[in-house]
Amino acid sequence: MIKAVIFDLDGVLLSTDQLHYKAWKHVADLHEIPFSQEDNHMLRGVSRQECAKLILNKTGDQYCEDFKNEFARIKNEYYQTLLDHLSNEDVAPAIIILIRQLKGMDIKIAIASASCNAVKIIKKTRIDGYIDVLIDGTQVVKSKPDPEIFLKAAQKLNIDVDKCVVIEDSPVGIEAARRAGMKFIAIGERRLHPNVEKVFSELAIASADEIIQF
Repeated sequence: MIKAVIFDLDGVLLSTDQLHYKAWKHVADLHEIPFSQEDNHMLRGVSRQECAKLILNKTGDQYCEDFKNEFARIKNEYYQTLLDHLSNEDVAPAIIILIRQLKGMDIKIAIASASCNAVKIIKKTRIDGYIDVLIDGTQVVKSKPDPEIFLKAAQKLNIDVDKCVVIEDSPVGIEAARRAGMKFIAIGERRLHPNVEKVFSELAIASADEIIQF
């Protein structure tokens, strides 16, 4: 029986995908590095530092760690200005209803996000009051697909991994959930998640019963 739902944040509870794209595109343009929407899609679920390395590695040039760190810092600085415009209207009403339904069924709610900006995002969108546990990028050493972030969420919730279901939109997030020994649901196009049993095009169309029935 499912006792906890662990949500990814970006691309699941709300879409900040285009904000990430604009921020990475901004810093890439400063250094005349090509960066496309497809490139941005491949970075879903990956930590900021790892994203910077992946973008720079694609150029074939060698960059020192200081440059990679500065590249990531500039991206985050620009991204922060974009986040300032977030509000509760950026979360679909159907998602709030879904979370309330889960809470009404005594299901614990956690967010496990690679983002180091997760606290700011959930406060700006006013969903912090629904969350029992938040594990973000500042609390983990290893990035997805390592299961560390989900295992920490389960530990903090004090719920066994086999009683947790993860809702993710990225392949690395799904793999992290699999490695953690948890059940999982994918958000997005079915073709992007061919080996996942339950896939919803978007979280807003899912029901509480569909999520916890495993």
